[in-house]
Amino acid sequence: MAKNETLGISSVRRDLVIALISSIIAGSSVIVFSNPEGREVISNWLVNATATTSLGLALIVMYRQKIYGFRKVYASLAAGLALLFIAERISMHYELAGTETFPSFADALRLVGYTFFAYHLFRSYRLSSKSVVPYWELLTSSLLINVMAYSGFIYGLTTNTMQEIGVWDLLYNASYLCIAVTLFWYNRFSIFKKKDREDSGGRVIPRPYTRS
Repeated sequence: MAKNETLGISSVRRDLVIALISSIIAGSSVIVFSNPEGREVISNWLVNATATTSLGLALIVMYRQKIYGFRKVYASLAAGLALLFIAERISMHYELAGTETFPSFADALRLVGYTFFAYHLFRSYRLSSKSVVPYWELLTSSLLINVMAYSGFIYGLTTNTMQEIGVWDLLYNASYLCIAVTLFWYNRFSIFKKKDREDSGGRVIPRPYTRS
């Protein structure tokens, strides 16, 4: 990799980290400092917006990734995020209507979505080098944060100890933002092209990241 290209990737990585941290702080501030009467509405719409962004980027990566079994692997990620997005929309309706219940159809969709997400992590790890790559680490962390938020929300709902400030929405928002930034990075620097296959004599060693 050329020195200028390496510097360019490092610069983009730094900018993405700054953008991620700034977005999480901004989103959290909007939720925490919003009017208590409208906080639930704002937090729900914010989470849905970040979930939509991450789903859109997953669909773009799935469309662009055309080498070997990678499209199927990223189709599973897109499917998982699509189910999580639908679950978020249904959950928002339940919350704003004051009819939250467990279990619900949204819970079923979310659990199936987690299964697709986990399959993607398993397959992308198998297709990458044996060492845990940054891409895989970030997506895994994002999924764990999302599961943590879901578990906390269900615990609060079933024990009637819901937090006044949408603390779980803060985690949901951070999770989807992290997914979006990770997929933006992958889409920008790690999509294999046709020439990658040709340069390898018809065979590609799959690595869903770019070494710098």
